[in-house]
Amino acid sequence: MSDDNPTIPDATPESDENERIPLRFLIPVGVTSRYAQHLIIQASDVDVTLSFFEVKAPIVLDPEGQKQALKDGVTAECVARVTIALARFGDFLKALNGVPGFEKTPPKVGEQ
Repeated sequence: MSDDNPTIPDATPESDENERIPLRFLIPVGVTSRYAQHLIIQASDVDVTLSFFEVKAPIVLDPEGQKQALKDGVTAECVARVTIALARFGDFLKALNGVPGFEKTPPKVGEQ
């Protein structure tokens, strides 16, 4: 493992025999972050899939062209999909609730 790669502190999950196993999280240099304005959540009996979307507005220079382009609609491109075992999903929600500044009921659009 290269020292150039950022890592997240070690975690130690327990195995079936309750033995702690070191787990090192590695974020490879090539992993990129993308901005997502929209999220679709799909749940099944065994897992939850989160699909993150970035809105791709058309590049239009004149106001009339912009009105027409918006009338035609904009594209929201899926920039990441993550599937989480349903048994672990509650832990992810607890972790999100622990983020400073995160409100359990965010304000609706226009109330900000």
